Amino acid sequence: MIRRSTWMVLGSFFALLVVAIVISRSDPELDASTPVPRPEPLWELTASSIEGLLVENLESGVLVDLRRDVEFGWLLLQPQQGPADAAKIEEAVSWLARPQPLRVLASEENLLQFGLLDPRGRVTIILNEEESEILIIGNDVPTGNSTYIAIEGKPEVYVVSKFSIDSVTNLTVEDLLVAQDVELDETETPLP
Repeated sequence: MIRRSTWMVLGSFFALLVVAIVISRSDPELDASTPVPRPEPLWELTASSIEGLLVENLESGVLVDLRRDVEFGWLLLQPQQGPADAAKIEEAVSWLARPQPLRVLASEENLLQFGLLDPRGRVTIILNEEESEILIIGNDVPTGNSTYIAIEGKPEVYVVSKFSIDSVTNLTVEDLLVAQDVELDETETPLP
């Protein structure tokens, strides 16, 4: 036979369950049938319209300068010079052509908490000689699967996929330089 205290605990649990169901159905903000609108992309470009990237790691001071050349494809200009791995760069460029935020946060919020006053990185997307877009890279979201970013000169804070932004910010010289059979002589004229 079940003890009286067991029946009291089961009854309390059942009452709490009923209250939780009633509250969740009466709160319109918790309505799961209402889809949450996905924010628009930050901009929409074609990947081929991106002529270059400057990826700055502000913590380590490393600057990676990449340029698209009609004849040679993607070139690494800084910190070393040489042809670059087009597949890795195109992965980054394809996201940068149409960056899709997961959320847009209110612009009045404190930028310090997002790591945007003292950013860890900056990515300059070069479209032509006069036009570029600059992304400011802040902290990772506490859950670890997203990152805070901002567009230079705009007040909004965006939450983007950490995987997507890391495909850009983790471009390193070791990963980008294409193995060459010929060593470059430092006295030779560098590639354009």
